[in-house]
Amino acid sequence: MKTTAITFMIASLSISGIFPLSGFWSKDEIVATTLHHPVFFVFTLLIAFMTAFYMWRLCFLTFMGTPRDQHRFDHAHESPKTMTGPLVFLAVLAVGAGWVGIPWLHNGFASFVYHGSVAPEHHAPSIALMILSLFVGLSGIGLAYLVYLKKLISADAIANRFKLLYKLSYNKFYFDEIYEVILLNPVMKIASLMWKFDAGIIDGLVNGVAWATILWSDLKMLFDTWVIDGAVNGAGWVVRETGNLLRFIQNGQAQFYALTIATLVVLIGIFKLEFVRIDLDWPIITTIFVVGVPLIFIVTRLAWNNQDDSSDPAQDKKA
Repeated sequence: MKTTAITFMIASLSISGIFPLSGFWSKDEIVATTLHHPVFFVFTLLIAFMTAFYMWRLCFLTFMGTPRDQHRFDHAHESPKTMTGPLVFLAVLAVGAGWVGIPWLHNGFASFVYHGSVAPEHHAPSIALMILSLFVGLSGIGLAYLVYLKKLISADAIANRFKLLYKLSYNKFYFDEIYEVILLNPVMKIASLMWKFDAGIIDGLVNGVAWATILWSDLKMLFDTWVIDGAVNGAGWVVRETGNLLRFIQNGQAQFYALTIATLVVLIGIFKLEFVRIDLDWPIITTIFVVGVPLIFIVTRLAWNNQDDSSDPAQDKKA
């Protein structure tokens, strides 16, 4: 995998701050900026050393030395041009893209990326700082070479000698755990409480109002159907059924009307006697009623038959 290896090493040299690649000029600007701040200056050089060390540890373990897995090594192959082409392009940029930041240029990198009304700040070039920065980067690469390629220094021995520092660095200084305890867990608990409040209170109120509205609508529908419409339809039904009963009385026969009137007179007489409390024997009144009503009916019926016998047959046929 020569193309991948070469382009990866060029990028590693650049990010390690090796002259004259792009990373050297950007790192030199940072070192020059922290020159008058001793604490930041030391940390800047330490970070530059660590960057060069772990990048070339990656290079030595990946592309050099004895294969740790012979089967995978034998079956490894170069990536297609769709991958190696962009790698070559990025490697070219890693070499020369930072040259716009050369401090001896009048329009250096600061002018290239600066935006504003105030003139960008330019640091005077310092050969001593450049040599120091280059030495730090080469030292990181050299230490990685001695530990992981030549194995003159045992990484395990260093880890055993500095167990606390090794454990802290191996566990990424427990930043994930600290982040989880300080930020993640509280935020998750707050989010859970807010979700419960939203689901139980806010949604509960909204859903409760909706449920009450539906219930009220159902009750109004039942009241309208069974009470309002029931009263209206019931009144119509009573009138209709009463009419159906009374229409048999309106038959146009005078004899039937006479019988009805006589019956009503007898009934009114009975109730009148009860109302004025005339001292009569009720069985006698009942007998009069029971005998009188059929008698009136018989007389009426005879009159009716006589009327039918005297009617004109021609008119009956016509009718």
